[in-house]
Amino acid sequence: MNMSSILYHRFRLECIVTDGEDVTNFLLFGKTVENFFGSSAHHYVYDKKFMDPSVIPPAMPTKLNKSMIFQL
Repeated sequence: MNMSSILYHRFRLECIVTDGEDVTNFLLFGKTVENFFGSSAHHYVYDKKFMDPSVIPPAMPTKLNKSMIFQL
């Protein structure tokens, strides 16, 4: 098997978060985003056939644009 022919699909999610007074940006990727969406990027690309990065799988918007509490 030629190693250059192996493709790795990973999530990369840029977030803009506000509390009504301040705004901050942060970047989520890899396992953090997989845990957030409950599925891997591999699943969306190979099993669900979402090949176009500009198309958002229907399950994702249900988690986005909502009020959430983040704890450290």
